[in-house]
Amino acid sequence: MTWVMPAEWQPHERTWMAWPTAAYTLEPNAAEAYEAWSNVANAIVEFEPVTMLLEGKDIEVAKTYLDPRVSLQPTELNDGWARDIGPTFVKNEHGEVAGVNWVFNGWGAQGSWAWWDKDDQVAGVITNTAAKLRIDSTLINEGGGIHVNGKGAILLTQTVQLGEGRNSSWSREEVENELHEKLGSNQAIWVRRGLTRDYDDYGTRGHIDIVACFADENTILFHDQQ
Repeated sequence: MTWVMPAEWQPHERTWMAWPTAAYTLEPNAAEAYEAWSNVANAIVEFEPVTMLLEGKDIEVAKTYLDPRVSLQPTELNDGWARDIGPTFVKNEHGEVAGVNWVFNGWGAQGSWAWWDKDDQVAGVITNTAAKLRIDSTLINEGGGIHVNGKGAILLTQTVQLGEGRNSSWSREEVENELHEKLGSNQAIWVRRGLTRDYDDYGTRGHIDIVACFADENTILFHDQQ
């Protein structure tokens, strides 16, 4: 059985989000963060179902910002970046959906500001609801660290998958083999590093999703930092 990660533009059933809860995300103005997250959720729910993960203490304030059509699912969270802490959905030839459960460690164990004891469990929470099967991986990875075209190619960054704090004991070949096995890809396109500011505090150390993405199967949009 072969599992393949679909391209971002292919049809899907639902969008999963996580309500902002970390202090650094909410400072200096929590209302601005709530408005930003809710604007995204409220726009998407016009076209497809949205489920918002959130801590119980945040339910009442979230209701004042969110469209009532957004489903609320109480979940323990450290942060609000569902793309990074959630599973990577893959499909097989029978149309069944599974969730790849990567290891999450706060974007490379950045312990001065990132906590991840709750976030490392989120992929399993979502998968138990939305997928037939959970596929566990020992690779430290986040959803924002990969981008695929659905036809075998994957974009990634050397300072993320091979960087300090994540998989420094893995070889490049080992990382590629693990990604290809879990995502059904066969071609890894490596970018040397991410955007400069992404290496400051609260950064991801180079996520590909703010550098490059596939616009279609054969076209890459690339952020040329000047």
